[in-house]
Amino acid sequence: ALISLLSISIGFNLNNQSGKVVEVFNFSDYLLSYYGRMLFFIGFGAFTISTKGNVGKLLNPLDAADGVEKITGGFANYLNLALNIIIPGIALLFGYYVRTKKGKWWFLITFTLAFCLFVTLGFRYRIVLLVGSLAIIYYLLKQKRPNLIWSTICVFFFISFMGIMNLSRSYNRGLDLTKLQGKDTRGYYESGLQEAKIFQTSGAVLTLVPDKHPYVGLRPVIATLLFPIPSAIYTEKNSADYLFSVLDTIYSKKYSKGAAFLMYAEHFLALGWFGVVIGGFAIGWFFRKLWNWYLINRFNPLITVAYAITVIYLYVIISRGYLPQVTMLFFFTVFPIYLVINAIKRKFRNHSLKKIYYRGA
Repeated sequence: ALISLLSISIGFNLNNQSGKVVEVFNFSDYLLSYYGRMLFFIGFGAFTISTKGNVGKLLNPLDAADGVEKITGGFANYLNLALNIIIPGIALLFGYYVRTKKGKWWFLITFTLAFCLFVTLGFRYRIVLLVGSLAIIYYLLKQKRPNLIWSTICVFFFISFMGIMNLSRSYNRGLDLTKLQGKDTRGYYESGLQEAKIFQTSGAVLTLVPDKHPYVGLRPVIATLLFPIPSAIYTEKNSADYLFSVLDTIYSKKYSKGAAFLMYAEHFLALGWFGVVIGGFAIGWFFRKLWNWYLINRFNPLITVAYAITVIYLYVIISRGYLPQVTMLFFFTVFPIYLVINAIKRKFRNHSLKKIYYRGA
C-alpha cells in the first residue's frame, strides 16, 4: 500500500503540464438542468426496461422482498449498468440548484428515486459515488472548505448507515430490518467498517503470489478489452477467471464468493512490484492531469461537476482490483458527463445554443 501510494504521489507531482481551457464558459446555467434531466431519464429508462417495467416495486427498500424479474440475454447487463448514468444526471441537477437556487424539486425527486433504488439493489458503491460527488460539487461551487466537526459527524452517520445496509441487505430485494435485532449503534458503525477487511485479502495476494499462484501478466488488460463482448456472443472470454483463480487459492472455492482485493493487489498479481509502481504512477499522472484541467476551468460549473464525479470514482478504482469491471463502470458512471461537455462544445461551434438556452427556461 505504501509503495502504491508513493508511486501515485510521484506520478501526480511529476505531471506539471498545464491544463487545457474548455471554451464553454458563456453558456446558460439552464444547460446543467437540461442535460441533467436528459441523463437521468436515459439511465432510469434503460433500467426500467431491464425490470420489464416493474421498477416501481424496487422504490421502497423496506418492501421489496419479492424483487422483480429482469430481462436476460446478451445485452441485459448493459441495461442494468445504465442505471449508473443517473449519477452524473443528478450531479448536474444539483449543480444547477446550487448555482441558481432553481430546480430544487427536480433534484430532490431524482435524488430520492436514486437513493431508494440504490438501497434496494444493495450495491453501496453507488451511494458513495452519488453522495460523495454532491458533497464535492457543493464545496467547490461555494468555494468553501468543509467544517471539520460537521464533516466528522456526517461521516460517522454515513458509515453507520453503510453498516445497517451491510447487516440487513439482500441484493435486489431491499432491507430486512429484523436482521438488526440485538445490534446497537456501535455494531452498525463496526459493520460499516468491514469494507476494510479487503486489506487482508490484498495482503494474502502479495503473500501467495508468485509462490503458490503465478503472475497473470497482461491478462487484466486483455480481459478488459474482451469484457464489453456479451458472454452469449463470446462464451470463452472468461474475463474474471484470473480474479477467481487467486481468490480460490486464498479462501478455496467454498468461501471465496464475494471476496475482493484492492487495486495494488491486482497490479502485483499482474506484474509484481513493477506492476505496483507502474499502476500507481499511471493513476497519479492521470489525476494530476485532471486536477490541472480543473484548475484552469474552475469557474466553469460544468467542469466542476465533471471533476467531482471523476475524483469520487477513485473510490471504485482503489477499492476494487478488477480492471474489467472498473473500466466498464467508468463508461456508465463518469464518461457520460464528458459526452455532455463535447455535446455543448459542438453546439457552440454550430452556433445553435439559443434553441436550448430558452427552451423552458
